[in-house]
Amino acid sequence: MITIHIKIKNSSIYCGDESLTKKEYMHVIGYGTFLFRSMRQHFALIPIRSVKIYGYQRIYHSNLPYTYPFIIESKAENFFTGILFQISQKSLLQLDIYEGVPKLYRRINYPLDLPEMKVNPCYLYVPSKTILNQLEVEIKLYLSPKEQEEIFSSDLWLDYLREQEPELVKEFPDLFAT
Repeated sequence: MITIHIKIKNSSIYCGDESLTKKEYMHVIGYGTFLFRSMRQHFALIPIRSVKIYGYQRIYHSNLPYTYPFIIESKAENFFTGILFQISQKSLLQLDIYEGVPKLYRRINYPLDLPEMKVNPCYLYVPSKTILNQLEVEIKLYLSPKEQEEIFSSDLWLDYLREQEPELVKEFPDLFAT
């Protein structure tokens, strides 16, 4: 069971980040299940635009025991494309619970700089060290050497979405334009 401790500080919800207040909207980058309409509706995620996230790589393979992708740190010039969402503080705290923060995922402040709008804070959910270690073992256990190479050389999650969720291709064409 995950226990969330929320302290009240100066009439604002306080969860360890001084930049969050009740009235603010923040931004979060979606790269996996947040893209699905049902998830966006459930967490009141408002899509803004596609964004390139440098220094990370999205990995997914249908032979792994997961129905969603992960992101892992990568070379600075490597990137994946995600969707920037606007989110309320209440929904952000609900996402933390859904993502299993801090045990399964960590919510980090990603330095996204867009000339047309302020996006600070902008959050990105990254797997915890425990999950990364587990994923490393499972990649070796479930994937052949060829599949292991494939998982790091192409974005198989986008291939999955093209096939299984074709409405996303129409809704977010820039996401698939890599």
